Amino acid sequence: MLYVYYGLLKQENGMILITINSVGVFIETAYLVIYMIYATPSSRVLTTRILLVLNLGAYGLIILFTSYVFKGKAKIKTTGWICAIFSLCVFLAPLSIMRRVIKTKSVKYMPLTLSVMLTLCAVVWFFYGLLIDDYYVAFPNTLGFAFGIAQIALFSYYRNHPARNAAEQELSDVAHPVVNEEQHEDAKSVSIDHAAGHTNEPGYNVSVDHAADNDDEIQEIGPIIIKVVADKNIVEA
Repeated sequence: MLYVYYGLLKQENGMILITINSVGVFIETAYLVIYMIYATPSSRVLTTRILLVLNLGAYGLIILFTSYVFKGKAKIKTTGWICAIFSLCVFLAPLSIMRRVIKTKSVKYMPLTLSVMLTLCAVVWFFYGLLIDDYYVAFPNTLGFAFGIAQIALFSYYRNHPARNAAEQELSDVAHPVVNEEQHEDAKSVSIDHAAGHTNEPGYNVSVDHAADNDDEIQEIGPIIIKVVADKNIVEA
């Protein structure tokens, strides 16, 4: 939206900025609509507040500030610098994703196609700004190119690296719980008295049907391991 405004202020070479960024505004609006449809209520409220503060409040203040404070070329230059600063912020945003890739050693949240296209986009806009002598367009894209190359390098390095994801580690802990020594000793202390039909520990009610005729059978119930001796009768504890 800022570059659309900047393109409107320029007397020449502004049409490409207007058309390309207008398409970008349309696509981003579609993204936001889809997100708002499927987002949770709390996320929807937060996104609405951000849109009101930045897209309406900040954008409106920038237009008012540049319109009433500056005139002529000073107005164009000031708007250009503001656009360049916000463009730098956009290119700095992937730093959080790059940090996550390094921390988790996983490229799950940094797809290669997005990194490649962002890099190519930065290269094209850099040369366009350079050719028309518009450094407010060219300058931010140098940083975009650098971060794009860094993302591609990270992807190449970590794509075959074993992931170290906290969520995956938590799932692994659930699937393979760690039993301490006390619980292990309690589990071993449980036995079945086949003669009386009672266990040594009160509070457990275990029934075993159709035990094997020849072999012993091991059954695991929660953290308690019970050895069932082959018997044709039903053992009730």
